[in-house]
Amino acid sequence: MVVTTRTPVTTDGHKGVRERRAAPSPRRNRTRIAAGITVLAVSALAAVTLYGNAGDRTPVLAVARAVEAGETIETGDLTVVRVAAERGVEMVPASERDDLVGRRAAVGLVPGNLLSRGALATGPLVPDGWSVIGAVLKPGQFPLGLRPGDEVTILAVPETGQGDGDGASPIEGLVVAIEETAPGEVSASLGVPGAATRDFAVAGAQGRLALARAPR
Repeated sequence: MVVTTRTPVTTDGHKGVRERRAAPSPRRNRTRIAAGITVLAVSALAAVTLYGNAGDRTPVLAVARAVEAGETIETGDLTVVRVAAERGVEMVPASERDDLVGRRAAVGLVPGNLLSRGALATGPLVPDGWSVIGAVLKPGQFPLGLRPGDEVTILAVPETGQGDGDGASPIEGLVVAIEETAPGEVSASLGVPGAATRDFAVAGAQGRLALARAPR
């Protein structure tokens, strides 16, 4: 605050102006010091909190590239991210990355998702010499309740205009993955013997496969 005091400062009848500044109040100085100490304390607490949160984050594995069910996981398919551990969320430690390379995916892996052990095949997903094909299945072409791992009989429906005897013979196969893509319609990955790969892959892409499952 500035206090201006007007007093005569000459002897010839003219008046001058002299300014006098009031000294800061000791009470105000103490208030400013206290506020400064409070800001420093809050800043220090925030720094400790941020450091503590960073320390709580755990390096885990996430999916870097899409992997189809049944495919072998390669080094570039996985990446390491640091996340805060949450109760009930299954995560795979980053230290296990090298051990997982070469394993097969039990389900399709989506980029950006955390990797879980349930997404990994515990053993050979399909027998040696078999292939994994895709199939679009509509209502009536598959039994309800199909799950990965189910053994099924696969029938290739003849193309329109062909006789019943022109279709491929039924084969035994394996459901690798299955996902609903539209009401009543599913997309499935099926394991089939290598010799049947070509004919059944074409039929699967054209929606001409039908599945039957033995009772569990």
